[in-house]
Amino acid sequence: MFAASVSVTLGDGASARFWTDCWLPEGAISVIAPDLFGAVARRARTRSVRNALHQSRWVLDITGALTAAVLY
Repeated sequence: MFAASVSVTLGDGASARFWTDCWLPEGAISVIAPDLFGAVARRARTRSVRNALHQSRWVLDITGALTAAVLY
């Protein structure tokens, strides 16, 4: 009920975390794509949205094999 009644305004993305915060309409990436989140290096899980989107740096956070589970 809470999630359905609250909207998030991202702003400049400096304080929102790319992988764990609910900045997408569907929710947090860690919840939407848990297998992909599992392939993200632990040190990268605190990356801000602004930093991650700059030059697509979020792609570099993904480590290991890109299996079907990770990609879907």
